[in-house]
Amino acid sequence: MRKIQKGSNKAKTLRNRKSKNRKVLKVLKAGVTHNPGDNNSQRVLDSSKASSQNMNSSRKCIDAPVHPVEDDKVLTADESTSLVQLREFNLLSIDIEMYERKTSEITEIGISIYNPRYQKTALFPHIVCFHLIIKEFIKHRNGRFVPDAKGNNITGVSTIVTMSEAKKMVGTLLNKLGPKTVIVGHGVQGDLRLLRKHNFSFPKPIRIIDTQKLWNYMYVGKNHKSSLSYVLNKLGIPHSFLHNGANDSYFTLIASLMLCSPGLMSNIITRKTVPCQISDHKKKLLQEEGVELPMETIVTVKCGASEADIKAKKGHGHVAKSNSFYPWHDYNKKELDQRLDELLKN
Repeated sequence: MRKIQKGSNKAKTLRNRKSKNRKVLKVLKAGVTHNPGDNNSQRVLDSSKASSQNMNSSRKCIDAPVHPVEDDKVLTADESTSLVQLREFNLLSIDIEMYERKTSEITEIGISIYNPRYQKTALFPHIVCFHLIIKEFIKHRNGRFVPDAKGNNITGVSTIVTMSEAKKMVGTLLNKLGPKTVIVGHGVQGDLRLLRKHNFSFPKPIRIIDTQKLWNYMYVGKNHKSSLSYVLNKLGIPHSFLHNGANDSYFTLIASLMLCSPGLMSNIITRKTVPCQISDHKKKLLQEEGVELPMETIVTVKCGASEADIKAKKGHGHVAKSNSFYPWHDYNKKELDQRLDELLKN
């Protein structure tokens, strides 16, 4: 057997290769996912641990005490679900739109109300909507940083009011609805904070169902998103002209009812644990060291739109022309059958 001289180029190559293998093993054992030398390894290498951590952090963001805003109480996922299922509390969804160049100025207030007491057996909710356009800032139009949809209220008639009239109207609504009322919103605490800054009065304490926190609690995955548009797309709720106060409040209320529906929270989200996609070289190194192959959790929403379709949606930035539409696809019987099978599966 031919010996390799110590200082030769071949000896250096072997040393470098062994050194690289040791580094790769060290990286794999440490659970680090980034390796500049292998573009196919940008996946989570210890996802069962990551998934558990994500679940815990996601639950913490709901179940841990939330810093109170004027004694507001953000309900946990379990509390929200139980309360909605009682069908005894009014749900008042509220959304405000601000001027993009001066966010302290409110340009629109959207309010949607669901009173369950007269529709306990209804299969589809009857929701009443209000769209208030603030007269003092009526000339302010967004469009550079935030899409302008002030004139695209799809829920009904818009009403032009002064700020003083808006305060009276909101106060009247809250008084008529009474104490059995829960505020619904998507990250709504910021909206309530700004309304209070403009001297809108709300009863204390307010109970809040936050659809953003509900979604984060349910959908625990890598880089999960939680914007209203994304949640509606994943839940399969048709929508258009977001960034209009009335539209946002309406669709937020629909999303809250769906997320709190009996049995839906446990059935709509499916989780599947599969081996991580790593290179054969790394797999061999792990097997030689007797290290278990890393696993990851794939999270999907039942019949939800794919990430690629959501990303490819048209009209994502501006909403001046028409609705946002998904891209067109050619007919694919296999995909259609799979979608139907998933829908009909118990």
